[in-house]
Order: sequence, then C-alpha cells, then structure tokens
Amino acid sequence: MSQSERQAVIDLGQKLKTLIGYDSERIYTRSEWGSVLSFEPFREDFERSFGLARIFADLPYHLLPDAQLNTIGQAVETASNHFAQIDSFDSATANNPQNLVQSLGNTVKTHADAITVQMAQCVVVN
Repeated sequence: MSQSERQAVIDLGQKLKTLIGYDSERIYTRSEWGSVLSFEPFREDFERSFGLARIFADLPYHLLPDAQLNTIGQAVETASNHFAQIDSFDSATANNPQNLVQSLGNTVKTHADAITVQMAQCVVVN
C-alpha cells in the first residue's frame, strides 16, 4: 500500500473536500433569510477554515503519521458538520432566528481556531 492509499489519507482528503464544498456565497446569506439575517459578520472565520483546507489539500499530507491525520480530520469533520447546520438553517422554522444565527456564527470561530491549531504546524505561509 502506498502512502497516499492509506485510509487516514483517503479519509482526510474526503473531509477536506466536504469542508471546501461549503465555500459559497450561500453560506453567508440567502434571499429567503431576509435582509436582517446573515452570516456575513463571520466571513473571516469561514474564509480562514476554507483557506487552510485548500492549502492543506495541496500539501503532501500523506507523509504525516496516521494519528496526526486523524486529529486534523476530526477538526475538519467537526467544522463541516457545523457548516452543514448553517447550510440547512431555515429562518422560517427557527426558534428565535437572530439568536440562532449569532450562536451558530460565533461557533464558526471556534472551528476555525481548531483547524488552525491542528494544521498550523504543517502549513507555513510566506
């Protein structure tokens, strides 16, 4: 089995793709949410997550040990699951949608920080 065929490498690659898949304008605002509800104030933290995932996907991460890949993968997967909640946010059925947007948005920073901590030791930005 080659380095790039290891299950931890394959799993992380899929998790990175899933996370990057949420990178669209739809994650920030939608017409059905109205003009008041938006995740725009949290854009910087979303973009940090997406940017690091893109950088990391281009690195030879298959050279890392499985334990480190799994730890990074867990941070990426947890962020993706949160972004899925945001993506499925429905202002029409949400109980107190403004508070929910604020809560979900605040947690984006937590996930961006976790991804940064896990990937930082592997990513050197010039």
